[in-house]
Amino acid sequence: METGYDDLHRPEPAKGRGKESLLRVTLRNQVHQIGIADRRARIVLNISTLLISLILIALLTTDIIIYREQLLTREIGNPLIILLVWCLISSLASILSLSPILGREATGYKDKKGFSLLFSKNLSKFSLEEYRMKMHELLSSNEGIYDTMITDIYNFGRLLDLKFRYIRIALWSLLVGLFMSVMMIIFT
Repeated sequence: METGYDDLHRPEPAKGRGKESLLRVTLRNQVHQIGIADRRARIVLNISTLLISLILIALLTTDIIIYREQLLTREIGNPLIILLVWCLISSLASILSLSPILGREATGYKDKKGFSLLFSKNLSKFSLEEYRMKMHELLSSNEGIYDTMITDIYNFGRLLDLKFRYIRIALWSLLVGLFMSVMMIIFT
């Protein structure tokens, strides 16, 4: 017979402020990492959109130093179009990294695994009175407070994983597009 985590005897809780410090530092570090991820995503998005603008200007205007007919030749036009496509993929991945992704529906914080009353998307689903009642219920139990903080740490970790995955896709898309375009220009 298998037993879940809740069925096992929990070890004696730690005394002192060690657990509060651990949770506080972990949450602060994760919020800081989310800020870093957002800054990186904005940088990649700015570079990608700048390249997209320059490529579109080069492909669509006729008053440019190099004539449009020369740009649309196979030697230069195809690498620019390939770079444009990869920059669009990079921009899309950066935007996905910047958009809030995580959150679960609010029906009650004890019956839904991963639900946190402190998550902004969840608190907006309750009326003020419902939210006050649930917060008082949460604050009346030390275990509930710790479970909520642990849930927040877990959700921030999942959010960070998704953000950095999208940033990695955005960076690699930009690099692949630049590499392929340069190679096409060199070898044609």
